[in-house]
Amino acid sequence: MIKSGFYDSDSNESYRCLIKAVQKEQGSLPSVEKHADMLSSNKLQGLKEKIGELHYAKFAEQQERRELNKVKRDMSKGALVADSISNLVADMNFAELPKSKIYKNQVKSPSSLIICLSDIHYGADFSIPQNEYNPEMSARLLDEYAGKLISFIKMRKDIIHVHVVNLGDSIEHAQMRQQNTFEVRKTVSEQVTEIARLIWKFLARLSEVAYVTYEGIAGNHDRLNGNYKNALTGDTASTLINQIIRSLAEVTDGRVEYVEAKDYYFTDIDLMGHSFAFVHGDKHKVDSNNSVLSKLGDIHNKHYDAVIAGHIHHYKMTEVGENRFQVNFGSFKGIDPYAVQQGFASSRSQGIIVVNKKGYEIRRVTL
Repeated sequence: MIKSGFYDSDSNESYRCLIKAVQKEQGSLPSVEKHADMLSSNKLQGLKEKIGELHYAKFAEQQERRELNKVKRDMSKGALVADSISNLVADMNFAELPKSKIYKNQVKSPSSLIICLSDIHYGADFSIPQNEYNPEMSARLLDEYAGKLISFIKMRKDIIHVHVVNLGDSIEHAQMRQQNTFEVRKTVSEQVTEIARLIWKFLARLSEVAYVTYEGIAGNHDRLNGNYKNALTGDTASTLINQIIRSLAEVTDGRVEYVEAKDYYFTDIDLMGHSFAFVHGDKHKVDSNNSVLSKLGDIHNKHYDAVIAGHIHHYKMTEVGENRFQVNFGSFKGIDPYAVQQGFASSRSQGIIVVNKKGYEIRRVTL
């Protein structure tokens, strides 16, 4: 190339013409028609790429708009629930509740009692051949449960301090399953405020015969967002109920004490040399996984005597070590349409734990 006087093949037009002449003699140069097709193909490919970029940008914009609208809907829903709860609480007459008689500085108890509230599902409303349940029955059953506990405490004569632990699913909600909408009478805000009032009345009745502490964790029905994949940690009816109970406890002159749970979904209690863990049972399969007790011990670096849960709506107790147990307490609801559909059956029940220095006893309480 240099001998022929060509020094730069990129910028020398004469050299490029020479190459084309050689290609033409060899028959390797594209025809005019083929060259035009190549140019058209390149332009078409470029056009396709440009359309693809525009489509991607439009799709990304649509996704961003959807996310923004979702946040706006969730914020509006949360604000609406908060406003409704505030209005309903303001209308409640808590002065009618029984007066407490035992104060914290009077507590010197040989034995203590842990009382569990499990799966109240307030707001559920159904009637099937096997069972019926509605908000009025929730109130009646809570009152009946309190009456049984008061009789038990009076009979024992050695219990002055009771620890009430709410295991979750205090409300039915309306977004857990498709049929829930047809089995719920009240709005979420009504469910939250009304069950908070009933729980407070329950605590106040117990405080006639013992000093009462209360703490609560959340269940799957307590999620304010029915879809667990989109739920925010702590965004639950349980959190709202706890705040209402805390506010009321602060104005009761030390008659009922609110205790902050260790976590939104977990708490534990140490009593007289024994330790008990509490979960709802949806995240920790207490009924089917016998390693839950030991795993909770590893997570919290603690030796637990028992783990107590609800969730499955029937009583079950499994010994998983020497005098160590995994326990599920029942529900206020009993058998419901979902249980019938799934082939489950159970009766209404709750549970308590009597604790003293000699040991502890787990009991089922029928309703």
